[in-house]
Amino acid sequence: MDQKDQRKSDPNGRSIPPRKRPVRYDENGRPIPPKKRPVRYDENGRPIPPRKRPVRYDENGRPIPPKKRPVRYDASGKPIAPSSRNRTTQDEAARARAAARRAKSSTTRTLAHEADLHSAHIKRREEEARLRRIRQKKRRQARVSLLTVGIQVILSIVLFVMVLLLNMLPLQYVLLILLALVLLAGIIIWLQRSPKARRVGLTVSVFFSALFLVGSIYIGKTYSVIQNLTAGQLGGTRESKVSIIVLQNSTATGLEDLASQRFGIQETIDRENTDLTLQDISMKLGTQLNTLEYQSIPAQTEALYSGEIDAMVINEMYRSLILEKHPDFDTETRVLDAFTYEQEVEESSKADIQVSMEPFSVYLSGNDEWGEVSLDNGRADVNIIATVNPTTKQVLLTTVPRDYYVDLPFMKESDLPDKLTHAGLYGIDTSMETLENLLDVQLDYYVRINFSGFQNIIEALGGVTVYSEYDFTSIDGKEFVKGYNDLNGYEALLFVRERYAFENGDVQRGRNQMAMIQAMLDKIFSPTILTNYMSLMDSLSSCFITDMPTSKIGDLVRMQLDDWAQWNIVSNSLTGYIADMPTYSYGSSETLSVILPDESDVENAKELIDACINGETLREPVKDVGLRYASDYPQVLARYSDDYTDDYDYNYDYGYDYEADSYGYGYSDSADDYDYGYDNDYGYDNEYDYGYEDGTTYDYSYESSYSSYGQYD
Repeated sequence: MDQKDQRKSDPNGRSIPPRKRPVRYDENGRPIPPKKRPVRYDENGRPIPPRKRPVRYDENGRPIPPKKRPVRYDASGKPIAPSSRNRTTQDEAARARAAARRAKSSTTRTLAHEADLHSAHIKRREEEARLRRIRQKKRRQARVSLLTVGIQVILSIVLFVMVLLLNMLPLQYVLLILLALVLLAGIIIWLQRSPKARRVGLTVSVFFSALFLVGSIYIGKTYSVIQNLTAGQLGGTRESKVSIIVLQNSTATGLEDLASQRFGIQETIDRENTDLTLQDISMKLGTQLNTLEYQSIPAQTEALYSGEIDAMVINEMYRSLILEKHPDFDTETRVLDAFTYEQEVEESSKADIQVSMEPFSVYLSGNDEWGEVSLDNGRADVNIIATVNPTTKQVLLTTVPRDYYVDLPFMKESDLPDKLTHAGLYGIDTSMETLENLLDVQLDYYVRINFSGFQNIIEALGGVTVYSEYDFTSIDGKEFVKGYNDLNGYEALLFVRERYAFENGDVQRGRNQMAMIQAMLDKIFSPTILTNYMSLMDSLSSCFITDMPTSKIGDLVRMQLDDWAQWNIVSNSLTGYIADMPTYSYGSSETLSVILPDESDVENAKELIDACINGETLREPVKDVGLRYASDYPQVLARYSDDYTDDYDYNYDYGYDYEADSYGYGYSDSADDYDYGYDNDYGYDNEYDYGYEDGTTYDYSYESSYSSYGQYD
């Protein structure tokens, strides 16, 4: 077979068609014929044939045939034809090249695969991280939700416990609160079933948790304040402080310097504590003391100033009486030594009253002290008896003037009566017993407040709106109009203290005080109290005290919340006759302005109190007269003349000159000194100096004329 006709064969012996050269085309689209080998020509112009292999010759000149390739055999032992061998070699080379290409491709693919695997791994890790973050977020949300639900449950329990501890809600309200708390907790727990519902539950839970927290704080504050308010039980012990007072310029520096000096003491007032003090001083000094007795505190004070005595022994609760006559007593004297004694006070047994079903009476006492309220003895400028009938929903407010001339419960028959305000100097229980004897009523509880406490409460309420029956101007120039007045704390204090601008003096002041109580109740029961609730609680805790147990206050609140009944509140003010009389606290040597009780008015007050207790319907009493002058009613003065005729001349000591138709009237009240000049028709040209509690002095000149009696103060 010609060499040109030989075809390449595959490993299976099949011929491989020759590879055709690709047809190339020129720029005109015509096929370009394949490039032929250039024909070479010799020097004669004849074509030179292609060079053949040179023929080699052996040594004999014979041509050496071309070296044959070695015969190779296949696996069966058959010789492999040269063409097959060539094809095999070519196939092997092709396979090698293919393997190389495959290897290269495999390497490329491997690298690409590895890159893909790395990218996929990164993506997988990123996806896993994303899923992990989602799971963590869900777990955090679940933990937060569970924590919020737990806090809500805890706050719900705290709120419910505080409600139970306060013990002021009816049973049906307590059960309703419990049901609402349990139902709300169940709803919040049910909302934890899915992320979307959990978010809603989280919002609701946070809102109610904040609401429960605020409610618990408010209830806890209320409970704390009520505990402070009800800390004024009369049972237990009471301290009395007895001081040994000398003048500021005294040379004495200790009790030893007074061993041979003269001590001024009271003949009857507070004699028990006085005797204990003298005994302790005698034991300390080892000698018997030289004492002088006085019938009144003013006489004892004057003896100290005059040098008649070197030191005075006085209970500190009577210091306010001294300050009335000597405003600078605190700076002009000093306490050399003091002794404190504890006295057992019998515990009241009146706390067993069922206040939600049985009538009871409360003594409302307002003393003239500033600062934190306490059970320390002090004058009572406000004396109101609140008789409450919870069955008929009626309240009777009976006001007794501070200057009412009454018998103190511990006095002997020969002792002088005293002003009602001075009863507070011997303890609030003395004031209560005095009023019980006056009106034949049992006072079950008391409530005490002082000046600063009253002012702070009004400020905490955000002011009050009070109704005034008259146009008047207070002692410091504050004008009040007839009708409703918006007042702050200080203005409200001026409103309830003013009496000199009224014909009926103390009587009208009492009516104003009851109007203020009504205004305060209106403000307390209004929705605006919520914004000032905490400040009101703070004010009450420091300036308001009562002996009514917390359980009784809770009974009253539960009763009101149970029926939401409207109450009928009726006011009554006692009247009387103005006179100058000696008093127990000042002794028989000095007279003070007092109000002699109108016996018929006192009896009417007793009947009203009995009617309230018995459940009768009350109506506002109408009175045609107010305060009157005792000088116009000899029969009134006659009731007191039997006891005091020997040392008291009413035509002279009362200071009334019927020929001159004028009299001088001396009045002492709370460090205020007044001098009045009156003519027979009660027109007066009056100048007086008013010393106010803060030390400020006001000078007023009045010129006025009145055609009727009753122009007192």
